[in-house]
Amino acid sequence: MEISDVWQKLNEQLRELLSKHTYQTYFSTLKPHSLSNNILYIKTDNAFLKDWLTEHYKEIVDDCLLKTFSKEISANFICENTSTTITTIEPETPQYVKTNKKFFSVYTFENFIIGESNQFAYASCKSVASKPAKTYNPLLIYAGSGLGKTHLLQAIANKILETNKDAKVIYLTSERFINEYIDSLAKHKIKAFQYKYRNAEVLLIDDIHFLAGKTRSQEEFFHTFNTLYESKCQIVMTSDRPPRDIKELEERLRTRLEWGLIADIQPPSLETRIAILKSKLKNLNVKIPDSVLEFISQNVYSNIRELESALLKIIAASNLTNKEINLENSKNILKDLIKTENSSQSTISIDNIKQRVSKYFNISVNDLLCKKRSKNLVLPRHIAMYLSRKLTPYSLPELGQAFGGKDHVTILHAHKKILSLIDKDIKLRQDIHNLEQSLK
Repeated sequence: MEISDVWQKLNEQLRELLSKHTYQTYFSTLKPHSLSNNILYIKTDNAFLKDWLTEHYKEIVDDCLLKTFSKEISANFICENTSTTITTIEPETPQYVKTNKKFFSVYTFENFIIGESNQFAYASCKSVASKPAKTYNPLLIYAGSGLGKTHLLQAIANKILETNKDAKVIYLTSERFINEYIDSLAKHKIKAFQYKYRNAEVLLIDDIHFLAGKTRSQEEFFHTFNTLYESKCQIVMTSDRPPRDIKELEERLRTRLEWGLIADIQPPSLETRIAILKSKLKNLNVKIPDSVLEFISQNVYSNIRELESALLKIIAASNLTNKEINLENSKNILKDLIKTENSSQSTISIDNIKQRVSKYFNISVNDLLCKKRSKNLVLPRHIAMYLSRKLTPYSLPELGQAFGGKDHVTILHAHKKILSLIDKDIKLRQDIHNLEQSLK
């Protein structure tokens, strides 16, 4: 089956199915890249468009392919600079990466927006990329979903390969490591599996926490880790939490993960979120008022991926409806997303918030309700009031009553106080983020 035939028939289907405006906006600039293992790789030079197509049109494209060819051909949208060749092997498949076969060239240190919340992790990764196995080895980056862990991992790979095109670099997820290990056992190819990973010069492994509870995979990774470490090869890992908090992880492996440097990435501040959106806009020929960017940044804060998705949704809606991008239209477009961000309002109780906050700060619930003004009580009390106003539907007078009969002015003052501190104090921002996640 020739890729040109597949591409021609797919576009015929899409033109029939989609409006002319939608096709011109999203599909007219796409190009077929390759056809491998029943996957059609479709290329765009725009990272935003790639993400948007993957999220909103992949199922439609897959359906068109199935109807046209009556076999399981699926689409995979990829993004690369025009000067770079993308590998024809699936991006998740581990391999030694060459300079002309980068996974995602958009993931570079230059494209990473630095703020107080990620500065240490960024500097650590850049140091490792400039001197593999000479500075921090192993390096572990932990953060919540969508905060830039994968970006930094692949930025390391791209920087190392830029310096040494023959470097043996492997990037993969721990889930892929587990699956390939199981497959090698089933096919009696464990020696080939071990040779492949234990002869890497740089091993970059994403989401190491997925090894939890996988006893045999943990053992295999333990020995791989030891071999690479003793051979003075660089190991960089990411996780959604620090090693001490990963349950069902063997102690000997946990200690290995803690041998080197551990750096975290926290949710970005308001200023950083705005900077991220402005950076993304540089790739698009679209003008968006600062008021809209500020609105997005103030209301979408849990991770960068959702932040970018909100921006894409506004741009797409503007293209489809021919309406200008302004604050009023943007609020209407994002009303469901903002509602989702605050959907916990209907299920979280004030009592639940009191209990979580008091436990988090090691004080009693009564301490949150009393009139004592000691510093160790005032901040948790303000946080509890802030979260209650944000995550529950109650009015200010009702909230005041729930906090020991305080007036609504006290609740409003506490809310404003936390808002004023949240973008200045990284630890406070992380504390509130942790509490919100536990409540949700």
